[in-house]
Amino acid sequence: MATIPISIRAAFEEANLRWPNRSTASDGHVGNAEHQGRPSDHNPDAGGVVHAFDLTHDPANGVDCAALSAGLVAANDPRVKYVIWNRQVATAPGWVWVPYTKKNPHTKHMHVSIKSGAAAETDTSTWWGAFDVPLADLDTLLAKLLLIHRKLHPPGSPPAPAPPPPAGGPPAPPPVMPDDFVGPPPLPPPPAPAGPIAPAPMLPPGGPPPKGVVRPLPPGFARLGRVSKAVAAHAVAVLHRTNYPIGTFFLETVGGKEYMFALEWHKHAATDKVSEKLKDWHRGVTVCARRG
Repeated sequence: MATIPISIRAAFEEANLRWPNRSTASDGHVGNAEHQGRPSDHNPDAGGVVHAFDLTHDPANGVDCAALSAGLVAANDPRVKYVIWNRQVATAPGWVWVPYTKKNPHTKHMHVSIKSGAAAETDTSTWWGAFDVPLADLDTLLAKLLLIHRKLHPPGSPPAPAPPPPAGGPPAPPPVMPDDFVGPPPLPPPPAPAGPIAPAPMLPPGGPPPKGVVRPLPPGFARLGRVSKAVAAHAVAVLHRTNYPIGTFFLETVGGKEYMFALEWHKHAATDKVSEKLKDWHRGVTVCARRG
């Protein structure tokens, strides 16, 4: 029986929450009979794990695969091996779009292949949330993504076991891209970026603030009303730092600019079109920047 990695399941969970009316006509993960007759990341590997998924193109209901595929490439998502969309393919780490001339033009869905290994297979951070969004919408998105994280990682659940090695014989060759596409040879990893190490998180003095109480920001910082796609993605990562209490500040650099990410109590107005849970106090992230 094929195993669908938790990261792929998270991609669909997030898409369903963000675009509840989207078409799923071309969604897929496990390869059908046509895929099984050739090398494809849709086919289970020697350990039974699938490493690809397809997301249906439905711009009328919010799923624009042109934008989503470009977003994955621009973000250099560490989980992704390559993306196919609209007769083009982009492969990590170079991420250059080149013509894709095989039988399926991939105009009704985008194809995403992920890398083998626990790092890519278990990473449930946002797939589709790294886009310019108003801060109020970001708050809703963060809450939804946290629900996905908790659904896929129930408290006390054991880590996913590593797939067993193939029985006997030489190690299995690395998976080949679907439709026999073979990209350029992999480049060596880039050197670690030089630069200052982020300062330690600023924990709330005296413990977390009571429900509904917001810790004052340090002097010189102001809350932002709109954030970029890169900052939004970083805010999602901060929200997943569940080992830090509400009231913690993180001073970190995104795209060469310094930001303050504050874990705070958030609450939506009663008239907002959100779930009832978000109309009560809940854990959220506020993005701040230095004045001037």
